[in-house]
Amino acid sequence: MGKYLFSVVVPVYNAERYLRETLHSIDCLQGSFSVLFVDDGSSDASVQILREYCKTRDNARLIEKPHGGVSAARNCGLAAADGEYVLFLDADDAYEGAVFEVLEGKIRQNEADIVVFGAKVKNYSKDFTLEDIEPRDYTYYRFEPDILFREKGSKPFIWNCAYKRDFLCRNGIRFEETLALGEDLAFQFWAFPCAETVRFIPDKLYCYHYLRYASAMCDFLKEHRLRMEKHLALISVLIARVYSLENLQKCSREFWLWLLDFFYDDYRRLDAKDLKDISAGFSEVLKKNAIKISKLPIPLRKKLCYFGMAKPFLVRMRLLKRKILHMKIKEH
Repeated sequence: MGKYLFSVVVPVYNAERYLRETLHSIDCLQGSFSVLFVDDGSSDASVQILREYCKTRDNARLIEKPHGGVSAARNCGLAAADGEYVLFLDADDAYEGAVFEVLEGKIRQNEADIVVFGAKVKNYSKDFTLEDIEPRDYTYYRFEPDILFREKGSKPFIWNCAYKRDFLCRNGIRFEETLALGEDLAFQFWAFPCAETVRFIPDKLYCYHYLRYASAMCDFLKEHRLRMEKHLALISVLIARVYSLENLQKCSREFWLWLLDFFYDDYRRLDAKDLKDISAGFSEVLKKNAIKISKLPIPLRKKLCYFGMAKPFLVRMRLLKRKILHMKIKEH
């Protein structure tokens, strides 16, 4: 066991405009914790700010590395962490109140592999908003599908969880560095099925700044095709994981129903060319993972939605239907 009960990994990339605010919030915390900052090749003043900060704090350490993305930065911090539990803090967010005192009290009750807590969300965009994360108070002593598919807080974020470090190391759980979007989801779909004990608590211990200084991210959220391309890569990873982890194999029905909700709404919003391209990409993902839609353990009407996304003939029929509808509208 290390010197501290908690290790907090903070990936940092060009975060100088809000980094000092986050550092101030860390200084206000109490408890047995260390902070591992991983500068991911920042080109602004972030690394200088972190160097000065770490010089005067015994529980703070800075790791500098070439730019490789948030997953690589988190993996670097995870490898260097020595606390009994590991948490992940984004460089523009903050913890709320007595986070470590609360977590220590919950941990001592059942030594959970993962503790999931609540979060307050500060929205900065009128177009895209999120609600506060409010889990219920409940403990699972074995993996059940409800953990991933019904409980609030288990996805899509990782910053509202505390993970037992030995549990992560024992199972070789890391972030998927090939993903440019959805790396948190991929991590959760690996961690939760491997956990023996998962504790959900309602305490809101994290403050998430959603889309602060992120006009580029807002633009990205509006770009359905780009987001769908990134989601195809994520889906390929998730499907492979579902069929490689024994506990996830048992809930393949829940997974395919969830995946349809996750993917289908954006798919329907694509224009003609993008619809055809994404359909071809989705078909390739299924082929790569040897998935036959007819064999999926879901209702027929749900299978038809998947067929509609994966079969070129059905896509062409949908495009023709759109064209005819558009022509009728112009006639009127």
